[in-house]
Amino acid sequence: GYEFCERLKENPVTRDIPIIFISAADSSEDKVRGFNLGAVDYIGKPFEVTEVTMRVRNHLKLYEVQQELMRRMQVQRLMRQVVIPHLLQAISCW
Repeated sequence: GYEFCERLKENPVTRDIPIIFISAADSSEDKVRGFNLGAVDYIGKPFEVTEVTMRVRNHLKLYEVQQELMRRMQVQRLMRQVVIPHLLQAISCW
C-alpha cells in the first residue's frame, strides 16, 4: 500500500489520483504515514460499506471540482498571456 502510493505520487501522470487507504493497521502513526504519502483518506477495518461508498463519492467529486478549477485557471492564463495582448495590439492598430 505505502510503496504503491509513493509510486503513484512520483509519476506526473498519476500523482493527482485520489488515494484512499483501507487497512487493518489503524494506529495514528499508520494514518499519518498514509496522509504524508499523499492519501486523501484513511479508513480502518472493519468498515461500513455505506460509509466507504460515501467517502469515495465525496473524494471523486472533490477531484472533479479540482480538475475543473485547474482547467479554468489554464484558460484564464491563456487569455492573459495570449488572447488579451493580441486583442490590445489589434485595437491599437485601428
